[in-house]
Amino acid sequence: MIALRLYALAYPVALPLAFLGTWVAGRLQLGYWPRPSLDDPKSIGLWVDVPYLWTMALLVIGLPLFAGAVLGLLGQAWVDRARRVSCLICSGLALVGLVAAVSWLRWDPLGVVNWYMD
Repeated sequence: MIALRLYALAYPVALPLAFLGTWVAGRLQLGYWPRPSLDDPKSIGLWVDVPYLWTMALLVIGLPLFAGAVLGLLGQAWVDRARRVSCLICSGLALVGLVAAVSWLRWDPLGVVNWYMD
C-alpha cells in the first residue's frame, strides 16, 4: 500500500527529471546544449544512453505502472473505509501532479522533449 502511494506521487516528478537528466548528460557529453534535429540522443554516447533508456523505461513501462498504482489506490479506497480519504487524496494528488508534469513537458520551454523525441 505504501509502495503504491510512493510510486504514484514520485512518478510525476521523476518523468520530467528524467528528460532533464538526459538533456544535461547530452550537454556534458557534447560540450554544448543538444540541438533538436542535429544531436540525436541515441547516438551521442554511453553517458547519454543510460539516462535515455531510463527515460524511455519511464515512458513505456512507468506510465502503465502509474495507472495501475492510481487504480490500486482507488480500489483500496473503495474497499477500506478507514483509509478511504487518504487513498483518495493521494490518488488525486498523483493525477494532478501528472497533469502538471505533462503540461510542462508539452510546453517544453527549453526544447528538451523536442530534442529527446526527435
